[in-house]
Amino acid sequence: MQNNEYQQLIKVREDWIYFRERKEKRALRKSLKSNELSANDYQAKRDRIERWVHVQKEDILKTKMVYQ
Repeated sequence: MQNNEYQQLIKVREDWIYFRERKEKRALRKSLKSNELSANDYQAKRDRIERWVHVQKEDILKTKMVYQ
């Protein structure tokens, strides 16, 4: 693959991570508002999403460094 193709794949992955993060946070807020989750459970799940996003972004940065 050419460098440009890798850059496009990285962009698609970044977009997917952003979309998934927003979708999951929206679902959490909805569950909290409908009292399906307690405040503590909400915060724990939100923190888990944040950690997942952080790991994914670090992985993308490593990949970018390899293909630049």
